[in-house]
Amino acid sequence: MLGEFKIELKYYAKNNNREVKWLVWPLGSVFHTGNGTWYFVASKEETREVVACHLGRIRGVKVLDEQFVYPEDFSLRHYLRLRWGMDISRSEVVKVRFYNEANVVEKVQRELKARGLAEPVQLADRSLEYQGKIYGIHNFAKWVLSSGSSVEVLEPEWLRNEMISIARGWCEVYGDKN
Repeated sequence: MLGEFKIELKYYAKNNNREVKWLVWPLGSVFHTGNGTWYFVASKEETREVVACHLGRIRGVKVLDEQFVYPEDFSLRHYLRLRWGMDISRSEVVKVRFYNEANVVEKVQRELKARGLAEPVQLADRSLEYQGKIYGIHNFAKWVLSSGSSVEVLEPEWLRNEMISIARGWCEVYGDKN
């Protein structure tokens, strides 16, 4: 990418609504097909936190003469497999049940396999239960919603309550008008 040179990065952090300045180690770049945007993936030197920076929010780049050693234990593919979208929100442990209807089970198995995630547990009623750590909870929630009534969020409770609220809203719009 830029060799193994450290970078001084000025970045507009949307979550904090301010510009930040980080000393980073470039790890790769990613094109997110969901929103048609490129992201710069880097490790903050001070904390070793890996961040995905939207290219449109990078305000300045200064390549330094200092080199770094690319982390042997870092894999861009591994970093991305737990990500649903490219936000840099904290991780969440989710537990979700997918019911065996409308090809949902097949869709879920394909998606989780493509990500290299653990297989969900198949229950006696042929539904699937997935539990694991993810990043990008809001994009994960959108994916879950794409399964309609064939999915149930069990944990975290706040996400379950959000899904219930969305379902109630759908009932108000699409419910029986008689």
